[in-house]
Amino acid sequence: MKKTNSTLPKQIIVLGRGRSGTSLVAGLLDKLGVDMGISRPATQNNPKGYFEDIEISALLDKYVDEEQMPEMTDWNKKFEEEFKELVKNKKGLWGWKQPKTLYLLPSIVRYLENPHIIVCNREEEAHIKSINSAFWGNQKSEEWCRQSIRHYKTELRKFFEFNSYPRLDVQFEDFMDENKREETIKKICDFVGVEYNPEKIKGFIDPKQSKYKYEK
Repeated sequence: MKKTNSTLPKQIIVLGRGRSGTSLVAGLLDKLGVDMGISRPATQNNPKGYFEDIEISALLDKYVDEEQMPEMTDWNKKFEEEFKELVKNKKGLWGWKQPKTLYLLPSIVRYLENPHIIVCNREEEAHIKSINSAFWGNQKSEEWCRQSIRHYKTELRKFFEFNSYPRLDVQFEDFMDENKREETIKKICDFVGVEYNPEKIKGFIDPKQSKYKYEK
């Protein structure tokens, strides 16, 4: 495992099971000056946008079927070759958000100089409701959603048992709480190394927006 170097530009990886706030965090990063790549357009499920690099996402889609709850793998030569080619020209402070990244993360970090990882968390029952509503129209059972969330956390824990890359955990509910929101965003800014500028993110987080599925 490579050691991080504070003098090198950071690569920011946003992780978290879908509907845990990954798009919210990636959107904040994008607006605060991190190059998060070219994203697919906003939709009903993510009305503020996905902030999900379309090239990296397409590559991950080729190798990861998230619905099957795969185990994280530490060796995929074909993927590594394609990922290395895809990111070879990226410079400065950049990153991406894609939940599937986790399952190939050991291969990915081999080709990054200074990876920093933000992990998005969400209260489990609200998370289950949001997954169901957003992706499958309640066609999946609550138990399947629960297992999927816990499986993701298990694979994440496996990675950090053997790797000590810089990590920041954020809680979805803290972005919805007016008393915690600013402090949480400032922690992200400090971790990433960007200036906190409330004007750049003004109006981006709207807890009342129904399509965000901010169930309690």
